[in-house]
Amino acid sequence: MNKIFVNITSWTRVGSAGSQHFYGKIYEFQNEGDIYILARAGWDTCELGECTKSELRKTLTKSEAEYLNQKDRYSDLYKKGDKTDRFDSIEEIKETTKKQYPNTDIAFFNDHELLSEDMDIYEADPQTIYKKTGKKIRIQNFEGFSKEFVNLTEGSIHEVIETPEKYKYKELEDGVWVWGVTEPVLVLRREFEYIN
Repeated sequence: MNKIFVNITSWTRVGSAGSQHFYGKIYEFQNEGDIYILARAGWDTCELGECTKSELRKTLTKSEAEYLNQKDRYSDLYKKGDKTDRFDSIEEIKETTKKQYPNTDIAFFNDHELLSEDMDIYEADPQTIYKKTGKKIRIQNFEGFSKEFVNLTEGSIHEVIETPEKYKYKELEDGVWVWGVTEPVLVLRREFEYIN
């Protein structure tokens, strides 16, 4: 499966009123390994895998083109539909990458250092990766709250999945993992009962 490492850099553009821009270089390579393990292993993982390198670019909307023209004091004239490698934030780079590479595992780096060990690594289709254990639980007295937990309601039944790779070596409270709205969530032992 394709993996992508995105190296994010930034600099203040001279002549654009001190505006800071962010840039993303895409390193795409073939590897069947777990994206979490690969990303933690370091940047050499990509280099050894003979990466295909390219600049991340976005297509400008009318308002984005006008905004860049104003930032650059009209030294460059952008128009709707033009492409640029300049982004306004790291979040914009993340969202653009995920849209342009929807079925790819992605890890984000800043100057070749992983931005955040768990929060900046994305699996293309995580539900297909986590194996079911064959056990089921019924939710009772659940205390968790977040948008990921809205499917965990009193009495709801869920299939238990294996502990996600990124949490296997961390000290966590006793419980089991089930699928939340978009990702695995930990249900504490006091918040469920086994039904098989």
